Amino acid sequence: MVNYDNLPAASPYFDGKLYQNMNEDLQLAGMSKRTVHGYLRAVRQLADYCEKRPNRITEAELRRYFLYLKNEKQFAYGSIRVAFSGIKFFYSRTCKRNWQTLATMKLQRSKTMPEVLTIEQVHRIIDACRVERIAAFFWTTYSMGLRLEEARNLQVGDIDSQRMSLFCTVAGRPERVDSMRSHRTHRRYHLRRRARELLTSAS
Repeated sequence: MVNYDNLPAASPYFDGKLYQNMNEDLQLAGMSKRTVHGYLRAVRQLADYCEKRPNRITEAELRRYFLYLKNEKQFAYGSIRVAFSGIKFFYSRTCKRNWQTLATMKLQRSKTMPEVLTIEQVHRIIDACRVERIAAFFWTTYSMGLRLEEARNLQVGDIDSQRMSLFCTVAGRPERVDSMRSHRTHRRYHLRRRARELLTSAS
């Protein structure tokens, strides 16, 4: 059974019967303890910002509060989502309001481009490998642009060091042959090891 003790502290603007009603509504809705805490805190912060009890807050004040969180406080997506969800729960279950702001407000997750390493950075990372076999595997994967599944299934026998060609075989896909650029690590490795050993073996 979930223990709902140690709830967030009430405030002069959000306490008593109103606070208790929302707490009970959240528990009856099957919310987790963490969600109960987050939603109660969200409504308390709204009430403190407006300096009035949440059942007396107007829709215009609610709009200003969300703009404040977004533009001045610059809340991250996760934080503003919790605030919005908690406030929406309060005004849809505990203190019902038919407000367009809550019905139409959209939360957009900020899109950030993944960090792309430069060629020099990739070279330094691979050159730092102390095990030649692992370095050869990474050089092959990187220089050939192999997909994850192709790299995992790669065997020494798939590499033709004379023709400098790589045969990629993946279940459910036709075999493809790629030309492989010469690299000193490839040559040293293939001269020392037999085709029966998997490149992906780390042991």
